[in-house]
Amino acid sequence: MPNLMPRLVAAGLGAGALALTAGATYQAAATYRDRRRVPGAGTRINVGGRKLRVHATGLPDQPGPTVVFESGMATPLELWAWIQQAVAEFAPTVSYDRAGIGRSDPGPLPRTAERTTEDLSTVLDAVGARPPYILVAHSYGGLLVRDFAQRHPDSVAGVVLADVAHPEELVRSQRQRVGLPFVEQYLRDSMWQSTFGLIRLNPYSDRRFRIDGLPEPARQAAKAAFCTRQMWHGSYAEFQAWQSHVNAEVRDAKLPPQCRLYVLTAGATITGDPVHMQLQQELAGLSDDAVHEIVDGVEHIELVTYEQPAARVTAAVRAVVDATREQRPLRPSVQPSGKERGSK
Repeated sequence: MPNLMPRLVAAGLGAGALALTAGATYQAAATYRDRRRVPGAGTRINVGGRKLRVHATGLPDQPGPTVVFESGMATPLELWAWIQQAVAEFAPTVSYDRAGIGRSDPGPLPRTAERTTEDLSTVLDAVGARPPYILVAHSYGGLLVRDFAQRHPDSVAGVVLADVAHPEELVRSQRQRVGLPFVEQYLRDSMWQSTFGLIRLNPYSDRRFRIDGLPEPARQAAKAAFCTRQMWHGSYAEFQAWQSHVNAEVRDAKLPPQCRLYVLTAGATITGDPVHMQLQQELAGLSDDAVHEIVDGVEHIELVTYEQPAARVTAAVRAVVDATREQRPLRPSVQPSGKERGSK
């Protein structure tokens, strides 16, 4: 038996290496196939020698303001599918994949808010988007639109925040702090699994990423993006920059004077973390012309990926667009429904 053990170990290591090689080969072939079969909406444009994917509608035909979507962390632009296609009926729209996310090339590290804002500004110029802009953000994207609004105050007329991050949530929310290592492990696991094709083999991946409620073909395109190794490496880069740079960059960011602000908060997020409600109320206090709405019974990601909750976000965007076009405050134009509450 002692003489047999080295052979067994060597055989096991060889089989493991063979399996990993097969997995990596399968992943590379499947990724190539997806790029041809499921390219996703939009086109890739040059941004400083890199290419970012952009999906624009209604430019330059529809009257402004232009509605600009900023996604959450680790989410491709397809997660805006319900909302963007609805908003496209009454306003020009622009969504995009940030550097390293979805089908966009990686960008310089660290992925600071300033670098992301520069990319977005370049994207908007490249597609001919005309200000004023209505910035619509989900989750981590809320930090980034605040940075954009502070750097481009004359171009931003309104902001819609859909259950977005607060720059002090890791300091003030114990639940967020406790959950941080699990988020990091999730991203690391996803990087490893995507390298060897394991995400593709998971029959429950649609539900895992909460994309089962998206319309076709956006669901297939989103799933293809989540299966790529690049997607998770780009997301981990943002995860690191979020803690090391972005929160500090945005902590004291102000919205432009007279900026219309609509804040939507997922009810299930409040149930899981009562501090989240306080932070959301503070975000609603960023403007004197703000509305804060609680969307009961809805989880964080489902606020944008499921049709009925997404319709609430669309309605908020419509309210801000109408107020901007009519050059009037937001609040008088909003009719209370559900548990809608003014922040002031």
